[in-house]
Amino acid sequence: MYENAYKGRIEFVDRLKGFAILLVVFGHVAERYLEFDLYPEYSVFYSILYKVVYSFHMPLFMMISGYLFSYSYVSSDFFLSEKRAKAHWIDLALVYLGMSVIAYVFKLMFSKVVLVSIEPLSLALIALKPIGYLWYLHTLLIVYAVTAYVVKKHINYRLWMAISIVLCLISTFVGGQFFFARTIGLVFRYELFFSVGYLLEKMPDCFLFRKKMVFTSFGVALMLLLFTVNQSSRPDQIHFIQLILAYGLSVGIFFCFKQWELCEAALLKYLGMICFSIYLLHQYPLTVFRIILPQIDFFNGLTALLTNAIASIILVIIVDCLLKALGIHELCFKPYSSLKSMHIMRRQNQ
Repeated sequence: MYENAYKGRIEFVDRLKGFAILLVVFGHVAERYLEFDLYPEYSVFYSILYKVVYSFHMPLFMMISGYLFSYSYVSSDFFLSEKRAKAHWIDLALVYLGMSVIAYVFKLMFSKVVLVSIEPLSLALIALKPIGYLWYLHTLLIVYAVTAYVVKKHINYRLWMAISIVLCLISTFVGGQFFFARTIGLVFRYELFFSVGYLLEKMPDCFLFRKKMVFTSFGVALMLLLFTVNQSSRPDQIHFIQLILAYGLSVGIFFCFKQWELCEAALLKYLGMICFSIYLLHQYPLTVFRIILPQIDFFNGLTALLTNAIASIILVIIVDCLLKALGIHELCFKPYSSLKSMHIMRRQNQ
């Protein structure tokens, strides 16, 4: 979900991120409507949408993150740009800390209407146990650091991929024996998808990414998806199947956007360019609209879902534009790099 300031933007990645963030928002709306039993006559539709989205949307995002990490911070001869990678990691860590405080306060204030209530000590434990939707950013920080170490030490990629696959399979069996077991499971699982994204950028000619292999994986994943949407469990919670499903769909969709320049729509590209803002902020208007819309007779289950998702995105766009107009966007989303640049400019002007 991040970009490189030293290289140009990758248009197909922007479009792909725009597509992926739409899945995230619509998936979250469907999940909330199911959990709170809103518009029960649409529960089957919500369930199918929810299961389809959750079968691959976050593995796809982690794959994109791995691709951009490789593009932005690893040279063609596999050397890591340590200073820039470290600066970006600190940016993400500071954003994680700030958004954790906001999420904590929000959940305390609206404890009766949020999906998962907050515990008083949650803020003190965010290094081990993230708050709500911030699990992705928390997992990304750990996976980012692990992969940076692997690249720095020039560990053989075949060995690392084998380790990643084993850890991903183990993650399906990591239970809740201790309070941050879920965090360990998430790191084990998403390291694989981050590594796949890394290899997609550095080794696009790898046999795993040949057209026949990609479409075979994609076809198998689609068949599995048709099977799993009829199960009671989420597709990403079914042992072993989740790996095949998430990998096949993610790689297939990634390949389609890259090879055929799908979805040239400027809207998708724009949403991809601000997807980090949407990810961080969309949950808050989404919760408010989830409370308000069912009180209005005009809306049915479908129009309420569309209105909630679209209105939440529009509000985030307004906030994003406002932060840019005030000149504090970089400070909010890249605080370390922004403050460092300001410090350098002050020293040069002295």
